[in-house]
Amino acid sequence: MAKRSANKPAKRKLQSTIKEVFGLVRNQYDVPPPPEQKLPLIEEMILAVLAEDAQEARARAALVRLRERFCDWNEVRVSPIPELAEVLADLPNPTDKARRLKNLLYDVFETEYTFEIDKWTKGGIKGLSSKFKGKGWFTEYVRERLARDVFCNNACPVDGTAVRVWSRILGVAPEVSVVQPLLRKALPQKDFADVDAVVREHGSVLCTERVPRCDACFLAVSCSYVAQNAEGLAVTEGAGRSRARSNRSKGKTAERARGGKAGSKPRSSAKAAARSSDKSRTKKRSK
Repeated sequence: MAKRSANKPAKRKLQSTIKEVFGLVRNQYDVPPPPEQKLPLIEEMILAVLAEDAQEARARAALVRLRERFCDWNEVRVSPIPELAEVLADLPNPTDKARRLKNLLYDVFETEYTFEIDKWTKGGIKGLSSKFKGKGWFTEYVRERLARDVFCNNACPVDGTAVRVWSRILGVAPEVSVVQPLLRKALPQKDFADVDAVVREHGSVLCTERVPRCDACFLAVSCSYVAQNAEGLAVTEGAGRSRARSNRSKGKTAERARGGKAGSKPRSSAKAAARSSDKSRTKKRSK
């Protein structure tokens, strides 16, 4: 019981941080408005695959390009992956996106032999999930997004980008099972779509996977990752300065060993030459 009560303040602090960060991120990035017309189910499925770990505006633009480039979804299904990857070039990992898109279309076509599948909405998200459970393209994010956008469910989709961003900011484990419940507790359902879009945007622009741009991030003050790595960064800079000082001192030592500045004779050689000259003068005088 004491453990649970001890965890409550920590959870409240995390929820407070989530609210604060969401407000800052939403003010920083534009949230794309929802489509003017409701999309057919097949296009909602395609958009969910394209949007995972990508910026929302770019995913929607890619959907439009697919519509314009190909006469129908069956042509997309039979097109080679390199051709599809070219159309999806401004999305992360376009080849992988193209492969997942083709797999989606193949699975739908093999199930129904058509892409007019709006009748599947009658079965709800459970019915849709039962058809594609275990398929590589039907990820947890895709499922949750379809539940939110198609079936108006209380779903909070979280992809790999969102997990990375929130785990860095909050200092929690980088797992959907950890991040998603925190978002559900901290934010109202009406904000689930916005937080999904703006956090993916932030993860694509600043909080990138390999080299996050912490120096330019407006969330640095609230970020656990920055706080934990600040000392390491300072140590790295100090180590660089120490190496520079060490190199300078080594250079001076070598310079002294060579006899001072470049082009000058070593002191020991100069003294030896002086002694030799004195000896020769003494011999001449004695003669």
